[in-house]
Amino acid sequence: MNNQDANAFYVGYLPLPRAHRRALRIYIPTLIACIAVLGVAFAFAQRDPGPGAWDTSRLREWTGRLQALPYPVLIDDTDGSALLVVEQGKHGPRQAAHTSGHARLRGWLLERNGRRMIELDPAEDALRISAPTTTPPPRAPGPVVELVGEILDAKCYLGAMKPGDGKAHKACATLCIQGGIPPMLYVDEPSGHRRHYLIIAPDGLSAADIVLPFIGEPVSIRGRLAKLADLDLLFIDTGAVTRR
Repeated sequence: MNNQDANAFYVGYLPLPRAHRRALRIYIPTLIACIAVLGVAFAFAQRDPGPGAWDTSRLREWTGRLQALPYPVLIDDTDGSALLVVEQGKHGPRQAAHTSGHARLRGWLLERNGRRMIELDPAEDALRISAPTTTPPPRAPGPVVELVGEILDAKCYLGAMKPGDGKAHKACATLCIQGGIPPMLYVDEPSGHRRHYLIIAPDGLSAADIVLPFIGEPVSIRGRLAKLADLDLLFIDTGAVTRR
């Protein structure tokens, strides 16, 4: 480097000094490469958000038996499977969904690992019940179990948010469950399979008040098992949930 290069001084309205040009040819590509490597590393460091899907591109119709309690569930005429039913936003279903009977529903599908949910179209005719019936809340005839997992709101977990679980999602899940979205427990079994349980109070109604303090945290939960179609139910008492 000659004295002219060593004493070069950048002036905005003059050509860039030769020494500065040489340095920038090294520094700028190096900086771009470092940013690219860091971006790729950061992307791969993120945890898997899960396979939940929310198909808002296709409005669908279902028919089946609507079970109003503890949370509205449609038993599909096609295959007998259970689909949870919710409203748009952080809300449980409209008042009409609290009447049991044979129904026709229109809305959008959320799905994760085979568990499905219908988000109702906001139109008034999206839910039509042709033969209303009175259905008592389900009871819990099954065995008592103790499970370890995480309590979350079913809608976000099944596809409305990614990820829809964990501490980062706690505030959102709390608002959803307060708004009527069913609380769900997911449990990672030793086989690697993830199992889901709809959480219900001992009277067969919503368990929202019991689970609210524990949402989005690892918990141990004791309750009694039951089934509604292919949907696992877990009946719990106050005090049945403890943090891990």
